[in-house]
Amino acid sequence: MVVLFAGDFCPQLRVKEAFEAGQFSQVLGEVKAVVDRCDYSIVNLECPITSSNSTPIVKQGPNLQCGVEAIDAIKFAGINCATLANNHFRDFGDEGCKDTIKELTSAGLDYVGGGYNRETANKVKYVEVEGARVAIINVCESEFSIATECSYGAAPIDVVENYYHILEARNNSDFVVIVVHSGNEHYQLPSLRLKKMFHWYIDIGCDVVINSHQHCYSGYENYKGKMIFYGLGNFCFDGNRSNKQMWHEGYMVKLEINNVDIADYTFTLLPYIQCKEDPTIKLMNEKERACFFRELQQLNSIILDDGQLERRYSEWCKSRYMEYEQSLSPFSGRITSALLRRHLLPSFITRKKAVSIYDNVNCESRRDVLLEFLNSKIKEHS
Repeated sequence: MVVLFAGDFCPQLRVKEAFEAGQFSQVLGEVKAVVDRCDYSIVNLECPITSSNSTPIVKQGPNLQCGVEAIDAIKFAGINCATLANNHFRDFGDEGCKDTIKELTSAGLDYVGGGYNRETANKVKYVEVEGARVAIINVCESEFSIATECSYGAAPIDVVENYYHILEARNNSDFVVIVVHSGNEHYQLPSLRLKKMFHWYIDIGCDVVINSHQHCYSGYENYKGKMIFYGLGNFCFDGNRSNKQMWHEGYMVKLEINNVDIADYTFTLLPYIQCKEDPTIKLMNEKERACFFRELQQLNSIILDDGQLERRYSEWCKSRYMEYEQSLSPFSGRITSALLRRHLLPSFITRKKAVSIYDNVNCESRRDVLLEFLNSKIKEHS
């Protein structure tokens, strides 16, 4: 049994134009050749499939969307399943989520991690692959896409809910996969918090953990004989305005499951370059692969060293402090407070400011950085 995992798929800019023109082979030809040799394949659909007339929600960051050409592209590549638990699934509210699920269902494609309420979003997906039953769980961090009891959205990272769903999956399948959407964008390492959480997912029953979201690839780790992949990178996500090399590099994970009774499997990484000079996904050549795997091993060595991992993360947080300081009102003190109370100054917490602050507090990874920043301020003034 061979199962393939790919990262974030968002057909925009040049890729969108190519798909609208029916040029699927130009973009996905090499991917299709890989998928055709697998029994089941999964990609993260990073944006809702909905009409351009849909109304975007109020949030921090861009509201992404795509048209039905995304469905045609997924089917051309031969991909079987779309994961929906990510920070963009609810970018166009209930309508966008509903449209996405409708289009996937009509096309005969599987999906997981999204639903018309929290209960349905959390449902474990079971698929029969080569006579074995595989359970797929899909969750994401808490930004603006999470389902509620009465609204569409994505399944959240909630350690209590995740625990019970993993137990259910363990009891009702031969092999358990959790696909997570988490981490800090444009940062190639996990926080210690994420590392511990992914270890815990393995401890309570998962056979493999697959993560994406950061717009760059990360390393991997063998934990108790089971694999954790900390970041696949962008799969097909055009950003021709980006000159960051890591935006354009990523890898697919091919799992070859030999014996489901003892979760015996091997893995192969398939690195590629996506949407750089051209809107295509090209598997790396021998020279590119050699450089890629050298850098990947450096990431792996840091991930295995908690002290080094924590130092790197702290340094990265410091580089983001100004961003977080700007997200909070800098105006405080007796005089300005008095003027505000008398309505002699406008509120500095506009709706946009409130959305920004909310995201920094509500999203786990953003909150980690905020706490680091605030702690530095406490020490600075002590």
